[in-house]
Amino acid sequence: MNWIPPTPRGRRPGLAAAGLLACAFAAACASSGRAMPEVASEINATLDPQPARFLPGDTLALTFGHDPNLNQSPIVDLMGNVDLLLVGTVNVAGKRPEEIRSMLEEAYKAKLVGPPDLAVNLVEQNPVGRETPPNRAIHVLGEVRSPGQFPFVGQRVTLIEALARAGGHNKATALLKNVLLVRWMPDQNRWRAWNIDARPDHWGAANQVLLQANDLVYVPNTPIDDVDIWVDQYIRQLIPLPYFIPPPSSTPR
Repeated sequence: MNWIPPTPRGRRPGLAAAGLLACAFAAACASSGRAMPEVASEINATLDPQPARFLPGDTLALTFGHDPNLNQSPIVDLMGNVDLLLVGTVNVAGKRPEEIRSMLEEAYKAKLVGPPDLAVNLVEQNPVGRETPPNRAIHVLGEVRSPGQFPFVGQRVTLIEALARAGGHNKATALLKNVLLVRWMPDQNRWRAWNIDARPDHWGAANQVLLQANDLVYVPNTPIDDVDIWVDQYIRQLIPLPYFIPPPSSTPR
């Protein structure tokens, strides 16, 4: 919702209206994002090649070849932790099964007489509908008819398909030439954002922008001048930080 300040005393309404029209004209003339077919390859190159990472609500299956009594299947809690026999609390959020296996081999070496001989598997991804926050969703907000989120379970989803899932853009107010895509880069521990010109002229292009879990698409009605500020004020407050890894310069909320 846009906030319009009251007209100061002594200022004629006509001048205020003229000012609003000038702002609207400036917004309409604002520079566009990069054309979708042009930026698609760059964005698609950042897709996570191995998306099987543990997130809150997932089940971790830990099995021991030499001692089945140590086999366990804890559920990852909201902070991304699991409680394991002998070694206690371990944070697994955002890590792949092979990464956790290496961690636990070291941890269990000091607790067991022989080699741990363990295996780690992600046997259940958090299903949509659980009370825990959805952790594999694509979020579409802003000037669309049905803003919100929909589950991502590994299928191919393009930016245009995501807009369609949100009911399509509001033709009277959506600034499609400056759509914002924000993506969490788990290996780099940071957000990355692109301004994309996603007007219908580009919808038939062969090179489409592909989305992945935890992506956020925002269709503005005015240009976003400072993406970093926007991400800090909106993304981190509206969506649980993917993998619960805080950005290096901020403290956990």
